[in-house]
Amino acid sequence: MKELEQLRRDCDQAEGRNAFGAVLSVVEHFGDWAPWVLKPELIAVARAFHPLTEPSLQQLQRVGTCGVLFICTTPHSALQRAFFLPLQWVPKSAAHPASCPLDLHGKKVADVLRVDGFVLRPFGQVGAAAVELVCQPEITSWDSAWLPLALGLLSAQAGRPLNTGTLAAGAWSQDQGLTQVGNIEEKTELAIQLRAHRLLIPEGNECEARKVLGRHGGSLKLVPLGSGQVDFRELMRPVVTELLLEPAWEAAEQELQGYYSALRSHGKPDDADRWYERVLVPRIAVRLREQWLAKKQSGAEGEILVTVLSHSPSASFLAMAVVWPKRCFLLYTKDLARYLARLEEMLAWHRELLPPDFELRRLETASQDALLELIGRFREETLADVPGGRVVVDLTPGTKEMTLALFAEATRPSDYALYIRSQQDPARKPIPFTETLRVWQR
Repeated sequence: MKELEQLRRDCDQAEGRNAFGAVLSVVEHFGDWAPWVLKPELIAVARAFHPLTEPSLQQLQRVGTCGVLFICTTPHSALQRAFFLPLQWVPKSAAHPASCPLDLHGKKVADVLRVDGFVLRPFGQVGAAAVELVCQPEITSWDSAWLPLALGLLSAQAGRPLNTGTLAAGAWSQDQGLTQVGNIEEKTELAIQLRAHRLLIPEGNECEARKVLGRHGGSLKLVPLGSGQVDFRELMRPVVTELLLEPAWEAAEQELQGYYSALRSHGKPDDADRWYERVLVPRIAVRLREQWLAKKQSGAEGEILVTVLSHSPSASFLAMAVVWPKRCFLLYTKDLARYLARLEEMLAWHRELLPPDFELRRLETASQDALLELIGRFREETLADVPGGRVVVDLTPGTKEMTLALFAEATRPSDYALYIRSQQDPARKPIPFTETLRVWQR
């Protein structure tokens, strides 16, 4: 308490003339927060003695980092009326100090999200008295801090930073979900000043925020979130792909795997599938192709590929990219038109992974029974003129009955069967970069 009282006195004295000592004391207490929260005139005085950097949202692109847009409840001698407070969720084991005035605000968020293992701390080096000061109710109201803190915790749990310039303001009610907040016009103006790229707000605040955008213009994107959804994760699923920073294509496999896992856990399943098909499939195909070439040296060939379209169209595409056939027979039922469209998208995206003279022959049937009948006739009707040892059947997609039928009725002596094996997550989706190739010769 003594340190807090001394900081209060220094803040009051910092406005006076020849108050260099008080100004420097205040700046030292606020540390890395100083450029974000203190009045410009104090920062101007301190710059002669302290190497203070200009605040930029780029500095905050770390896992678990977030920031709160505050409007001072009452005028303060040292704090700006509208300021941005950078914070970060860190693992409990790495938390310093062990306890902090921010714990109460963090616990309110963690309890709703049912996430344990992280605590809320200042971003950077900040004195304990400065943290305590901004937590005083006569200075700040933390109701609207709930949404940005929740986004930071989501980032920490997902292991991915938020995209640069992602800010938010929103309160939470156990019965109503996300609720409106006050001073939204000033908070929107502050977001514009900070050059934020997007601002997430309750839909009830959208009209006020758009009035500010109408006056100022700029590129700030408003992302209104609906009320009435009391499950925060479900509320966020539609926008998670936009919020989490996407790794570069050439990033380490572990980083790519982590981002995909985060999309599957926190985003829309379709968004995760599309990202997997667009970004991960080429990397996986190259790895599996190397395995196939090693087996090819032992005699495996593949002029013709036979595969079955399933709810995971990437499985069929990987077989095409691995075997490099001149012709591929794609067997499917007409109810899988949606997955056929996704497969054709992959063929367009990743044409370089297939032979120049690649030909895809689509064989559609009305039902699974009709598909099984087609498989039963396939050897005699379609492969009659193809020499043995030139055909590869793909056993990865489809039902057990289909894969058994393919191997038993669509292959001849010397033909091959291929299966891409991988570890699976709890939702029975393949875990990227765990794939291995199995090949059998009949």
